[in-house]
Amino acid sequence: MRTPAHLVTASISSIVAIMAGGCAIYSPLPLAVDAQPKPGLEALVHRDPLPAQLGIDDVALLALQNNPDLLAARDQHGIATAQLREAGILPNPAVTGTFSRLISGPGTTNPVTAALSQDMRAILLLPTRRAAAQQAQRATDASVLWEEWQIIAKARMLAIDVVSGEQQVKALSAVAHQVGERADSGRGALATGDASIGTLLPDLSAEADLRRQLDDLTRQQALRRADLNKLIGLAPAAS
Repeated sequence: MRTPAHLVTASISSIVAIMAGGCAIYSPLPLAVDAQPKPGLEALVHRDPLPAQLGIDDVALLALQNNPDLLAARDQHGIATAQLREAGILPNPAVTGTFSRLISGPGTTNPVTAALSQDMRAILLLPTRRAAAQQAQRATDASVLWEEWQIIAKARMLAIDVVSGEQQVKALSAVAHQVGERADSGRGALATGDASIGTLLPDLSAEADLRRQLDDLTRQQALRRADLNKLIGLAPAAS
């Protein structure tokens, strides 16, 4: 037959077990390990099949879905949401209990005490904490939205610069090719004695100047492509 002390101890154990079941339990989530720049367009996240030739809107959408800074900003939204939920959770009560054995005296039952305490200050401040967390979440959402607009605008500008740069490279290459052919013809005439260095010098100067311009433009175009690749989550050398 159970004694009153045993019954009290069993009741305390049941209360503790029930309250522990309602408490929040920590469980770690796996970390994202696929945060490296993608090697090609096929590895990017995209809702619709990519066209054979990307347009400006396609580039802007890819940047919106794959930009590393935007992905990190959206993670901040998740953190703000979790903090809002945490702000609405009541603090867990504290349960304490003691059990001791009689050493002497007229008593026949071992003394058992149990106490249940609650942080009233945390309960009173619950609406304030919740309102502050809601404001923080709104601020985070506004920051993410503003960053998305900036990424879209930057992606559009870079895409336009890349397309315009390609056209300039083609046009300048055609002109440089024509000037180079004329310079080569002048070199042949100079070798046979049919022309002088004075008549060849303007063509040589124009050829050298066009080659320099073409090299500068090609280098600028490579930098633009690297910047655009970085913006949409590609490796710098990806094409």
